[in-house]
Amino acid sequence: MLTKLYQSGYILQGTIAGAPTANITVSTLIFVKPSRP
Repeated sequence: MLTKLYQSGYILQGTIAGAPTANITVSTLIFVKPSRP
C-alpha cells in the first residue's frame, strides 16, 4: 500500500515536472515557426 502511494506520488511529481518542459518546447516551436519564411 505504501509502495503504491509512493509510486503514485513519484509519477505525479514527474508529470508536474514534465509539463513545464513540454509547454516551453511547444511555445518555442510556435514562436520559431512564424519567423521562418
